[in-house]
Amino acid sequence: MSDKNIKINFVEEVIRIKIKEGIQGTVGATGTTGAASTIPGPIGTTGAIGTTGAAGTTDHSALTNLGYDVSGHTGFQKQLVYSSDFKCYEIE
Repeated sequence: MSDKNIKINFVEEVIRIKIKEGIQGTVGATGTTGAASTIPGPIGTTGAIGTTGAAGTTDHSALTNLGYDVSGHTGFQKQLVYSSDFKCYEIE
């Protein structure tokens, strides 16, 4: 702490007090631990990778489920047909 001057006015008189650094007191006791956190902890590690299934055929002539009706997939479009009424393609 550096030397400081404090001025106190008492009815037109000025008193100067010089403050000097004193000795340091002891450290106080440690406080108690707070409540449990509501913030979730870290995410765990990823589990092991499963095994890969058997390889399929590479002979395209051996494939039998390529048509929409027999494929079992719902993501395939049956057929796009142009509609002149709406000037767009429709799925049939």
